[in-house]
Amino acid sequence: MSLTIKELHNILGGNLLDAEGKEDNVINNFENWFPFIHNKSTAYISPNKHTWRRFGRDANAKEGNEYIKKDKEDLGLIITETYVPDMKFKTPQLVINDSANTLTKLAEEMRLQYKHPVVAITGSMGKVQLEC
Repeated sequence: MSLTIKELHNILGGNLLDAEGKEDNVINNFENWFPFIHNKSTAYISPNKHTWRRFGRDANAKEGNEYIKKDKEDLGLIITETYVPDMKFKTPQLVINDSANTLTKLAEEMRLQYKHPVVAITGSMGKVQLEC
């Protein structure tokens, strides 16, 4: 599923900054762990400490923005609650109020775009052995 930065802004709201001339760039991957970002079609969703705790992370977890390497060129969009200054390469940033609510909005929108039924297989064991 692919969305432009402009479409993401329309869906999620917030303030779109540093995006001049990049509004039509396509985002087709979303990560909340910075080391997994390897191209400009990936958006980094940067949770704050409060959001990490809501997702069950350690209370000592760092702010998502603390993981950002400011000299990273291969980054399509930062979705954050706090603007990240001094990026070496001008990277579009969508500054939102609540990253957890933003993830929910994004999931709802993406689900609406699916035309087929969705099946979820959960649990901690046995999924690798599943055959169709």
